[in-house]
Amino acid sequence: MADLAYFVATGRREFRVAVNLAIRSLRRFGRFRGEIVVFADRPFPLPRGVRLELLTAEEQRRPSLKMAAGRRLDLERHRTVLYADCDLLFRSSMEPFLERCAATGKLICTDDMGLKAGEEWFCKSLSAEERARFAGAPGINSGFFCAPGGRLREILARWEAETLRSLDLPGYGIDQPPLNALVLREEIEAEVPTGLMWFPFNHDNSPERTGGEREVYLRARRTAPLVHFTGLTLFPEQLGRMLVRYLVTSLRHPFGMQAAVRGAPPVAGERVGDEQVSDDFPAEAAAAEARGRAAHRRAVALDEAGDAGAPDGITQVSGSGQ
Repeated sequence: MADLAYFVATGRREFRVAVNLAIRSLRRFGRFRGEIVVFADRPFPLPRGVRLELLTAEEQRRPSLKMAAGRRLDLERHRTVLYADCDLLFRSSMEPFLERCAATGKLICTDDMGLKAGEEWFCKSLSAEERARFAGAPGINSGFFCAPGGRLREILARWEAETLRSLDLPGYGIDQPPLNALVLREEIEAEVPTGLMWFPFNHDNSPERTGGEREVYLRARRTAPLVHFTGLTLFPEQLGRMLVRYLVTSLRHPFGMQAAVRGAPPVAGERVGDEQVSDDFPAEAAAAEARGRAAHRRAVALDEAGDAGAPDGITQVSGSGQ
């Protein structure tokens, strides 16, 4: 059985450019060889072999598009199903996580590095007693998960029901607090390995870390397989930072920039992952911040010209935007 990955890219054009980078990094550095589907609100160019599905108007009104999109997929036909936000880059192989997911039958997601389930971004769906009981548990980020194809439909159904129940509760978040609640209550069987996701913008703009917290931060900066450029809606320069991180990783690849742009698959024996990632990202981030808005303008111009991230074209479009 093959694996499946899916993304959702709706609204601002920054997300359409970002998902091109996310897919290329998943294939190249994440070594993903399965089927890839993008759900969107309009047609746009994507890397070759990626299927584009148009969300209906009713689906676009759902609280969580990742759940609306998931219901459209033939989940049971796949060994595992991976979801990622479109502003997320992969920089090492996803196969260990997919194999673990298939072997255990559990949902695998990641913590929001250093944050706890009792904090405001995660606890909206918890009762006061649950907030106290789970205050020290890792807070789960809902921007990435993988699950067995045969179980994901049930997981999404429970997750959506809890999301709808929580919509009018006071607090932050839409689908992230319900996921935390379901996992903490053990209504969804999950594993939450820590340190898988690094947030450059959040971490580089936070107060200086000390002691063990700083060690965790530095280790994640070097080794986390996922890099999340959260805040793309509010901070367009994040797209420039995302592009810089992709290109910096690609330039350390044996085939260099040409292969990076073409999205060529890695070959046996090549070295990818954290060995290809600069150990001095804060300095790179500062430079990227200065260039970010210019890169953002160039990316937007490419998208307006129908050439989002130098793609290879649309291979198949399904669904209806009506």
